[in-house]
Amino acid sequence: MSRTNTMIKYLLGTFASLLMLAGADTAVAQPFAYVTSTNTVTVINTATNAVVKTISVAGSNLGVKFRPAGDRAYVVNNSFSTVAVIDAATGAVVATVPVGGSPQSIAVKPDGSRVYVSNSADNTVTVIDTSTNTVIGVPVAVGSQPVGLAVSPDGSRLYVGNASGSSVTVIDTSTNLPVAGSPVTVGPRPNDIVFKPDGTRAYVTNNSGSSMSVIDTSSLAATTVPLGVAPCDIAIDPSGSRLYITTCNNANTVLVLDTVMYLPVSGSPVSGGLYPKGVAVNAAGTFAYAANILSDTVSVINTSTNLAVFVPAGNSPTQIAINPTSSAMVPGAPTVGTATAGVGSATVTYTPPAFNGGSSIFTYTATSNPSGITGVTTGGPIIVTGLTPGTPYTFTVTATNAIGTSGASAP
Repeated sequence: MSRTNTMIKYLLGTFASLLMLAGADTAVAQPFAYVTSTNTVTVINTATNAVVKTISVAGSNLGVKFRPAGDRAYVVNNSFSTVAVIDAATGAVVATVPVGGSPQSIAVKPDGSRVYVSNSADNTVTVIDTSTNTVIGVPVAVGSQPVGLAVSPDGSRLYVGNASGSSVTVIDTSTNLPVAGSPVTVGPRPNDIVFKPDGTRAYVTNNSGSSMSVIDTSSLAATTVPLGVAPCDIAIDPSGSRLYITTCNNANTVLVLDTVMYLPVSGSPVSGGLYPKGVAVNAAGTFAYAANILSDTVSVINTSTNLAVFVPAGNSPTQIAINPTSSAMVPGAPTVGTATAGVGSATVTYTPPAFNGGSSIFTYTATSNPSGITGVTTGGPIIVTGLTPGTPYTFTVTATNAIGTSGASAP
């Protein structure tokens, strides 16, 4: 190739890369939803409903919750009786904590200091210190087959639904002992629990009773609300005015109830995917999300219209949690284009990642194989110098934003 053609190729490559870079950096940080499924956790950008990352966590993953700071997610792994701790910035599993037999659900104390895990095979709850990712003391004894659990908004009480006991154990979180009046009798097979934001009520779905129990948290008196269908999980909007209840036993809908008379609002029930289970509402209250186990999707429900769209989300998605912050992540990996040889150098082109992590990418780095020689650019082709003439090389490219560096591209 002539010197002129080489120069033209370089200029065109630079121009195209700059255009692609500008397009890739238009996203801003948005809350990310984590969806648990078999062997993976799917990360969804809630601004675009696009899947931006898939995190490998082997086994049957069930409950998931974020720490209030948004820096860590905790995933219950039923297959291995563990909790995986995920760094929300990188998507890496940074710790694995052993818990009890057949763990199901998870709750996080509002100050972020403690994580609680229900162990349905042991009739216990494991308490994890989030500063050290270690178990505190011995497991807390509760009722028969604990499943759903929730911490009160002030952090003083842990409510644990005992599926085989038709009861809710109420634990003082300062002592890890039951309070007076505990357990509270509820409907058959309590499955999930959520608190009203002001802490005055706890709502319990009773799967076998096709009902919801409403517990007055000051008196621990419970009343029963018939639902007409078997409920599974429950979430509440930030205002405390709407409840979202998945109906996983063949109804395939999400009930939306007001919290005054517990009556369906306009547009309820919302038609969903097959066997909806986990449910969550974003911090703005504008969207609700339901994991559809048999559809391999997540329903994204517009709370003003109660209309849903569907996002693919792994194999048998079960639970969902939304990061309470708009923290950015590391970007996706770029795609390598061509490598053009020079004298002791190579010019490497690439396509920027479709997802920048919600933070502008400021450098791209090409790394040679062999020798690990690098070249860096802020945009456009990357020139790698110091190569040995006659040696064949392949290259990978990474992208770096304010949070960190992506995984490497394929060579």
